[in-house]
Amino acid sequence: MTVNQVHRVLCLQAALLVWASTTGCASDVDSENTDLAAEDGQIASSELDEKGMTAAPAAPVRRVEVTARDFRFTPNRLFAEPGETLIVSLRNAGTHPHSIAFELPGGTQGLRRPLQPGETARVSIKVPRRTGRFVYYCPVADHRARGMQGMLDVSRSPVP
Repeated sequence: MTVNQVHRVLCLQAALLVWASTTGCASDVDSENTDLAAEDGQIASSELDEKGMTAAPAAPVRRVEVTARDFRFTPNRLFAEPGETLIVSLRNAGTHPHSIAFELPGGTQGLRRPLQPGETARVSIKVPRRTGRFVYYCPVADHRARGMQGMLDVSRSPVP
């Protein structure tokens, strides 16, 4: 693959990330075979300037796995750095439909539909640029009221 082709692929990846963050979420049910992350847990994407030179890399992308059971998430606390993009892989290991939604300053981000028992889906979450604690929950029926929620802790310190 030539350098020019590599740059085009990286630009396409960056454009897809921008699109996903501006639409609030991007989910893909049963897409576990699509590996978005590089070996170090980050997508190697960058943008080109008008002269074809590589500009600063896009914000880091990290993949996290969450399991939904009746009526709890494991883990029930996630950690992220400001501006980071999380690819949340949600696996429904319960006996009821479940989903995930994040209450963030720019609005709610999450899966577009509930997952049936045994299904897995991924959703791209754009973490706020400011620090703080933000709730994520299951928006199906009364699941949140039954305690199916967790906390997204956004801080500038290293992610544990």
